Amino acid sequence: MKRPYMIESLLRGFIEDMFHPRNGAMRGCRNGATNREIKEFAKREDILKATEEYLINANQLWRNLYSKPINKRTINNSLGNSVKIQDSYKPDTPGGKLMTSSENNVPPLILGVTPNNVSPPVIPNPKITFNIQNAKVGEYFSSTLQVQGETELKKLIIDEILFPEGLGLTADGPDLRNVTGSPLKDGDHKIFVMYHFQDASVEESKKSGEFNLFINPDPKSLWKKIDPDPNDPYFKKNEDKAIVLGTDNKQLVAASRRGRSHEHAGTFRDDDCLLVSESGWDILAVADGAGSAKSSRKGSEIAVLKSVEHLKLSLPAQSGKIEHEAGSWFSGNKNAQVKTALYEALGRAAFAAVKAIEHEAITKGAAVKDYSTTLILAAHKKMPFGHFFAAYWVGDGGIGVYQKGKKLELLGEVDSGEFAGQTRFLDKQVMTGEEVMKRLRFTVADDFTSLVLMTDGVTDPKFETDNNLSNLQKWDDLWSELEPLLANKSTASDELLKWLGFWSSGNHDDRTIALLY
Repeated sequence: MKRPYMIESLLRGFIEDMFHPRNGAMRGCRNGATNREIKEFAKREDILKATEEYLINANQLWRNLYSKPINKRTINNSLGNSVKIQDSYKPDTPGGKLMTSSENNVPPLILGVTPNNVSPPVIPNPKITFNIQNAKVGEYFSSTLQVQGETELKKLIIDEILFPEGLGLTADGPDLRNVTGSPLKDGDHKIFVMYHFQDASVEESKKSGEFNLFINPDPKSLWKKIDPDPNDPYFKKNEDKAIVLGTDNKQLVAASRRGRSHEHAGTFRDDDCLLVSESGWDILAVADGAGSAKSSRKGSEIAVLKSVEHLKLSLPAQSGKIEHEAGSWFSGNKNAQVKTALYEALGRAAFAAVKAIEHEAITKGAAVKDYSTTLILAAHKKMPFGHFFAAYWVGDGGIGVYQKGKKLELLGEVDSGEFAGQTRFLDKQVMTGEEVMKRLRFTVADDFTSLVLMTDGVTDPKFETDNNLSNLQKWDDLWSELEPLLANKSTASDELLKWLGFWSSGNHDDRTIALLY
């Protein structure tokens, strides 16, 4: 015959308390057993049966000696805290009871028999705590509320979760344990939970608990945006953009914006750019002033301005020679002097920029290195045998002739220093004949999608490494972002300027890009 649940609970509690690690009568026999192992031991039928027989015999001996049953206090003291007998009912059963007391109104418990009108033992409510993982402002959040303390016998039912107004989160799901939404406020927020236990009576009031939800701020919100001094003698706008109609129905577009690191510190944009299309030549220039040089913003401005000014004059003058040598090279003459022709144009344009920077430094009584800057200078012309491109590149960043999904040709190499973030700058050391010829590059293409010039504020987050600059897939990925922005030629510079504000963790330098497409 199956033992009633109430009797089995009493027996298990008695056994577990006998082996309680602090005050159990048999605690010395635990021999290293864990509480979980003791609970499993107390569930064994042979142990339960032996304990039941022991208690029946003990009860009988007590009755023989004292002519009365064991009362409630005696049993409760022996059972410890695991189970308590309640004063709920009057006994009205024959002998053979494990424990009864008419004087104390103890409910009758006959071993092996389910008593009439007897409530099951009252199981105390466990301590309940809640916790949940952290969230982040503006990032979709979905997490299950973790509940500690509930058991199989004490299931918890959540009635409501109360969030602070405007937090942007709600509780959903049939059990209200799934918290979802897009958090709107950062910080540590106290959340309240209304709940009850599954076995609670109708009269029992609801219970409440709480937990803390930490919402991390949006990293972008931590950056300040401070304007630099408008009265600075080398004042420069925070943003710049340009659109120029090019040759052969092409368009030139450029955009430059101050990086977050400069915005946060209230310093100037160090990048610069310039576009020109004259005499059948499209000219593009971008420069990145060294962050460690206090007047580099002026250096980059001088570099693009003076080099482009020189090209506007020298390219038309050298155009015939360049086209002749380039045509010869294209026809297979590897001895064609294309670079020699380009030296007179692009090489001397870079030298003009160096001289202008030196002059500015001398005039202001400053060191030339205070104006340190990189420079990428490019020219394009549609010639009878194809599109001719030429470039001069010193420093980091990147320049390439790109054909969507098919081909990429870099027009130079990145100047990397011994340590990360180091590069070369436009100065006399890179103006020797050998250095200039090494930095001059050219190519001819039947067709192309775009000629692209970028400072490292764009190449670092979009290409990640110098080696990736030659990875066509990386260029395809970049073009997938740029192409929709350039579709409307009248708004291309505005869209490009907005795009330069993209978020990239750890990449907060000035960003400048110039394209011919």
